[in-house]
Amino acid sequence: MEPNEIKLRAIGYVRNNQVRDPQKKNWVEIKSEIILNPELTPAMERIEDYSHLVIISWLHQITERGRRRKKISCVKVGGGTRGVFATRAPFRPNPIGITIVKLFSVRGNILEVLGLDVFDGTPILDIKPYTGHPRDLVLDFKSPEILNQPSIHLKKT
Repeated sequence: MEPNEIKLRAIGYVRNNQVRDPQKKNWVEIKSEIILNPELTPAMERIEDYSHLVIISWLHQITERGRRRKKISCVKVGGGTRGVFATRAPFRPNPIGITIVKLFSVRGNILEVLGLDVFDGTPILDIKPYTGHPRDLVLDFKSPEILNQPSIHLKKT
C-alpha cells in the first residue's frame, strides 16, 4: 500500500428505488434501507435512541473522469464555475457522501431512513448518531446568498 493510500471496507449498502438518471430528485422525501453486514448488528445496539443519523457513503457511480474534475458548473449558485471543494457536487477526488437522515426503524441489521441522497446499491462506510452537539451546529456560517434561502433546502423531518 502506498503512503497516501487508504483502504476502506463497506459496512453495508443502500437499498431504495433510486437509480442513476438525469432527473433531479427530491431526496428529502425518499425512504431507503441501509443493510449492514450481519456481523455488525451488535454495533447498532441502542441506535434507535437517536432520531437522526449521519451516514457516510462511497459514491461508487462516480467515474474516474468525474473524480479528476477540479471545477464544477454551478447553476444554483449564481452561475459560473467553482472549485469542486466549494461545492456539494458528488464529483470529487474521493467521492464520499455525508448525509444527515431521519431514522424510522431498526429491524435486525436493517435501518430504515428518510432523506438519504444516494442511489440503490451505494456502499456505506460508516454511521454516526446526530447528537446536536454544539460542535455540529454553525449559526454564523457564510455561503453564497442563493443558498441562504431556507426554502431551498429546509424541510422538517
